[in-house]
Amino acid sequence: MSTDPGLTVEQAALGLGYPAGQVRTAVRRQALTELRARTVRAYLADVAASLHTAGLTTDPTPAIEQTRAGTLRAAILLTPDAPAPAVVWEENTGWRTASRRHPYTAPDTHPLLPGTLQPAPDAVLAALSA
Repeated sequence: MSTDPGLTVEQAALGLGYPAGQVRTAVRRQALTELRARTVRAYLADVAASLHTAGLTTDPTPAIEQTRAGTLRAAILLTPDAPAPAVVWEENTGWRTASRRHPYTAPDTHPLLPGTLQPAPDAVLAALSA
């Protein structure tokens, strides 16, 4: 693809010998993940803006990551005077607090709003401050 910028993903995959059905499935799965990420990006931006307005973070735009399992997650690092070092949102579990150094894998995390995957930004702020 670097030598032929006009090459599509499908053409590259077929050139490498991948079956057409497998390519269509992979492209479709990635497209659906991208659509979910676009929807979630707006929600996470609202939560980050709320935290930023409250003075709890210096970064109002969290980066969204895709896990190997295809789920989405994002970490927002908080200021030193915040009630927790970081907050993490994961598509299947919602919000939780986390450590700054390893926000996704740290064992000492606490769910903020159990059972609620996308609470309102002010609810996240209230749960963090509680």
